[in-house]
Amino acid sequence: MIDELTVPGTPELVVADFGGRPDGPAVVLLHGFGGNCLHWAGFHWAGFAPLLTDRCRVFAMDLRGHGRSGDGAWRWDALVGDVRRVVEHLGLPRPVVVGHSLGGFVATMWAEQHPECRALVNLDGLRPVETGLPNYVGGDPEVIRRQRAELSAVFAAREKAEAGAVDDDRYASLREQYRQLGGDAAVAELARNVVEHDGSRYVRPAAEIVRAFRVQLRELDIFPVLAAVKSPALVCTATRPMPGAERFADLLDAHRRGVDRDLAAARQANPGLRVKHVPASHNMIYERPRAIAALIRDFLGETGAE
Repeated sequence: MIDELTVPGTPELVVADFGGRPDGPAVVLLHGFGGNCLHWAGFHWAGFAPLLTDRCRVFAMDLRGHGRSGDGAWRWDALVGDVRRVVEHLGLPRPVVVGHSLGGFVATMWAEQHPECRALVNLDGLRPVETGLPNYVGGDPEVIRRQRAELSAVFAAREKAEAGAVDDDRYASLREQYRQLGGDAAVAELARNVVEHDGSRYVRPAAEIVRAFRVQLRELDIFPVLAAVKSPALVCTATRPMPGAERFADLLDAHRRGVDRDLAAARQANPGLRVKHVPASHNMIYERPRAIAALIRDFLGETGAE
């Protein structure tokens, strides 16, 4: 049984309480873009949290514009402020923050602003694949430019397709995609991101949030933030491309080399930063949940964060 509670304010925020060891460290899970406190990328926090609850007390939140939390301006400082509100409302003086993708960016910024943070775990929330040309390292520059333009076109087309109301046929298709990834539990969690307005069905986050997110993500450099974090920090990076992205192999390889370059610089500046390369794609929680949980457990034990 998962308990849910509401954190008052603007916007209201909804938190899932997965329970766990009362005297263990509190862990706050932050989902990726388009997910919610129960689900991300076909594998749900509801399935991941029990891998930690024997040693930790585990919570997860719906970020603004997602799940059952309210809407609000899409800004990094606002997202970080939402985490602060949740932590204060729950009375967690020194939580461990664990974020995947979007959640990894937010968790890193929160930890940098809160040196009392017990530990930070960033699961591949480092740099969007659609980034500036200097962030791609190696490879044929012309191939990189061409594949980047093709990828940007794919993202733009997807953004346009997902901007409107979802009719019955499209919703049935989405449900089947989620069922193939995570069974009936994933289908139920998809419904958490569905809202109705004026008789039409929409999947959160809203189109304006999607547009703002793409712009703000490209403008964010998370590596200096990682370098400035004072608490123990673990970064898990993906080493494999997303399924179906093989035609962008050169671009993705160059992207990973750029990430590795900048992580190495951050580690020089921050001796408390650890990096693990995970043999999985960006959907690492779905693909290797037990391995990710083991990395987190070992990290907390080795750093004394427990």
